[in-house]
Amino acid sequence: MARNRRDAKIIKNLTSTQRVIYYLKKKRCDSDVYINMKVDMTNAIKYIEKQKKEGKHITYFHFFCAAVAKTLYNRPLLNRFIMPGGKVYEHNDVSVGFVAKVKFEDYSAEYLSVEHLKKDYNLFDVSKKLEKTVEKLRKNNKNDTDKTADLLAKLPAPIFDIVMKILKFMDNHDLLPENITRNSIYHSSIIVSNLGSFKSSSIYHNLTDFGTASSLITMGAIHKEPVINDKGEVEEVPVPDYSKPNLEICREALMEAVAETSEEFMERYFAGEEFSEFEIRTALRNNVADGSIIPISMGSSIMAQGVYTLLDDILKYLPSPEKRSCTGINAKSNEVYAADYDFAKPKSAYIFKTIVDPFIGKYSLIKVNSGVIKTDDVLYNHHRDTEEKIGKVYVLRGNKAEEVKELHAGDIGALAKLTSAQTTDSLSTKANPILYIRTSISTPYTYKRYKAVNKGDEDKISQALQKLMQEDLTLKAVNDSENGQTLLYGMGDQHLEIAASKLLERYKVEIELSKPKVAFRETIRKKADVEYKYKKQSGGHGQYGHVKMTFEPSGDLEQPYVFEQIVVGGAVPKNYFPAVEKGIQEGVQKGPMAAYPVVGVKAVLYDGSYHPVDSSEMAFKVAALGAFKKGILEASPVLLEPIATLKVLVPDKYTGDVMGDLNKRRGRVLGMNPVDGGYQEIVADVPYMELYGYNTDLRSMTGGSGTFSYEFARYEQTPPDIQEREIAARASKVEKSES
Repeated sequence: MARNRRDAKIIKNLTSTQRVIYYLKKKRCDSDVYINMKVDMTNAIKYIEKQKKEGKHITYFHFFCAAVAKTLYNRPLLNRFIMPGGKVYEHNDVSVGFVAKVKFEDYSAEYLSVEHLKKDYNLFDVSKKLEKTVEKLRKNNKNDTDKTADLLAKLPAPIFDIVMKILKFMDNHDLLPENITRNSIYHSSIIVSNLGSFKSSSIYHNLTDFGTASSLITMGAIHKEPVINDKGEVEEVPVPDYSKPNLEICREALMEAVAETSEEFMERYFAGEEFSEFEIRTALRNNVADGSIIPISMGSSIMAQGVYTLLDDILKYLPSPEKRSCTGINAKSNEVYAADYDFAKPKSAYIFKTIVDPFIGKYSLIKVNSGVIKTDDVLYNHHRDTEEKIGKVYVLRGNKAEEVKELHAGDIGALAKLTSAQTTDSLSTKANPILYIRTSISTPYTYKRYKAVNKGDEDKISQALQKLMQEDLTLKAVNDSENGQTLLYGMGDQHLEIAASKLLERYKVEIELSKPKVAFRETIRKKADVEYKYKKQSGGHGQYGHVKMTFEPSGDLEQPYVFEQIVVGGAVPKNYFPAVEKGIQEGVQKGPMAAYPVVGVKAVLYDGSYHPVDSSEMAFKVAALGAFKKGILEASPVLLEPIATLKVLVPDKYTGDVMGDLNKRRGRVLGMNPVDGGYQEIVADVPYMELYGYNTDLRSMTGGSGTFSYEFARYEQTPPDIQEREIAARASKVEKSES
């Protein structure tokens, strides 16, 4: 059995297994367990306030430290630590380490302190001890730990590292002076951090890999939350002082919004009159209902804060389905169908969202607009011309699906495993087919190339993407066979990254996103007259094909090629003309410059020769292909790049920045059109290759207020520098196409 330390007694040696596990850990600062707890401080606050009125100075921090000390005495297991060598120790007493700031401002002096608290200390004893220590420290009376830290801080970095290693060695073998270990927060039972004094709710901290402190506990900010009494009513509580400045800003914004709802309110607002609570609520409810005011509720789902306020706001300000009209179109009669959330009318519903669970399957979230939907009902989807039998009906509560027997008009629920139904589809009966206005789905313009990180996952990725696209209609996967790539379209870079993370988390497949290839084209500017003879003799039957052809611009970049033959005298038999065209057809798929498709070429076969035995369709096809490659290279070939007509919608103040950016992207501004609301629509022609990353840049320039759309316009000749760069990048593919 090992000997005791001066500050702790030996409890036991670790077993061999425990010892190995201990040394497998990276560092002591990699905390093993994080615990986040929210504690009701109502009674504690009342007690502390009562003591303050009686002249006893007790802070929340004093209360916190006293509670920690009592816990450590009642649970000595929490007062233990492990040292290298596999030894478990228990501190001889209970001590609390903390940092005392001289002033509550950034970069002000702060001192380390330790208080050893006896078992019989009550709250008042702890309060006096801590208060006395803090007062002493704030007079700049540094303890031995602070003095040692000041000395170490002056050392050069290499020497500092050596000294720290020596100190850690001495600490592990209980060789440090007692005055250091006793007054060091790193040798206390527990380190207490009071982030709540800075109004911070974060509790996450790391232990240093020096000393014997077993844990670190953080006290976050104290927040006042709605209190619900036995009657289910919310009790009002005073607003904290630190929140009052922000509250005034928010209230002023609220009053301005209410004032703008009517001329009467505007006059009263400028006259300095206050609105009553009833007037505020009435004005907000009316204007929220017509969409002129959009309410925003703050909260935290992680901390379970603001949920009551959100539900209360929904009841107070959002319109009830009973008071809202809901109309669709009867697909048979073409008449307006007033559903109006009437459960007595024929059943109809609208699918507003789709959820695809990797294990359970597909959920179609519906809003029942009329009638009652029950289990085993048969619903008709006019958009797909299919009928589907309803299996189970659910109501989603959080992440749980609760099965119910029926959904009434006005209810929101979920239908499981509908085969063909998609988001924005309408469901009804076949006898009364009802169609509701589809939700407008934004067109995704941002795209990236994606490929599987692990070989063999391509099929899994394809299936997973199909499920994600069912959930999200703004996500689109496209197979670009022309450039040998697969593309993923979304609303922005972040959207695509989220989709990639969902693939990894849900479906355990990983994709790599990268810059996509641009679909360039090749064409010619001059006329070329070429001759190509394909002759192969290997004993017996050989191969012979001989063509003379001209290649010139056709003037139509929409068509890859135009083929004509003007052969006279039977130099090339007619039965070989299709073979020659097949050679041209194959040649335009990969041009000789950079292996891009060729467009706008007129090929004319005017002469050649043949062999009565060795000539064949294959021979003339090869000869035509050879002539094509030779002719294109002699006809001043150029690279064409796709041009998009871009429309950018931005506020007036950003037009200069946007137009300057478009010029940098080799764009040509075609015009500007004023739009209601102080916006401008900028129309410009921009090369496709310059649109990569435009979504992110536009958001940055306009603070997220700018939007854009584009469509393919035409192909234009690529500038020489870009052409050279692109040809060099595609050199390997050209070699493959020539071989």
